[in-house]
Amino acid sequence: MKIPKAFREAMLSHAIENYPNECCGVLSGMGDIATYHYPMENAASSPFRYEFEGKEHIKVIKSIEEHNWDVLCIYHSHTGSEARLSDTDLRLITYPDSYYLIISLKDSDNPDIRAYKV
Repeated sequence: MKIPKAFREAMLSHAIENYPNECCGVLSGMGDIATYHYPMENAASSPFRYEFEGKEHIKVIKSIEEHNWDVLCIYHSHTGSEARLSDTDLRLITYPDSYYLIISLKDSDNPDIRAYKV
């Protein structure tokens, strides 16, 4: 998956703005190229988990479908742990064909961003 630098920077900013809570969002596009970034509200308002806000999630999915794009990547931040999928993350996977990207803010001076295909 190819993520434009502007999207990587926007996701990192989203994570920092939502700290100490986790942030979450979606990247959409065609093939393996991300073409649109949807930063979303973390309805859980938690530093330990994320949850898409229901109405916003529906709006995002409708937009993706209207453009004939795919959900390429689900992203969220980890505020105190590494950029790897937690057991909770693995249990809550709802888009098995998408990448799952984690932004770790454990070391705030050196954030780590990693994507996984499950």
